[in-house]
Amino acid sequence: AVKPRDLPDDATIALWFDKIPNSEWRWVYGMLAAFGLRGHEVFFLNPDELVNRGIADVLSGKTGPRRVRAYYPEWVERFGLKDIRVPACNGKTRSDYTLRVCKAFERYDIPFEALSLRHAYAVRMFRFAVPIEVAADEMGHSIDVHKRTYLHWMGERTREETYRRLITHPDRPLPP
Repeated sequence: AVKPRDLPDDATIALWFDKIPNSEWRWVYGMLAAFGLRGHEVFFLNPDELVNRGIADVLSGKTGPRRVRAYYPEWVERFGLKDIRVPACNGKTRSDYTLRVCKAFERYDIPFEALSLRHAYAVRMFRFAVPIEVAADEMGHSIDVHKRTYLHWMGERTREETYRRLITHPDRPLPP
């Protein structure tokens, strides 16, 4: 079961990026926001893919390697994510690294948890009408886990936004 939480909207996420004084932790925050990564995954990325293609290539993580795209690709530039600034941290387990990220959020008085950025990324993919199979794969888990974990945040507003965007798209199927 997922602990219910209020998720920050995208404007709030962008606002808080600018409030983090430390450039390394600001970079971590930007990676979590843009790519929906787990806290420990920012420490295990292929830097070449990020710099050359703007893709977060997770080399090691809870569910193994995967490639992740930003559903606001503009955030890669806006947050300066290609200028890689991984904080000098160490740990024996993934949880050790995740704890470092959580402590940084506390230290900078960010009013939501690091995991909320991952959940906001999932909601963003609903708003972009990303097929659930792709969304689950981007986040590194099964379709069932994706549904159980994230669908309850897809409220009426998200459904209405998605419907309006799809129904007004010039390439949508038309009735006979």
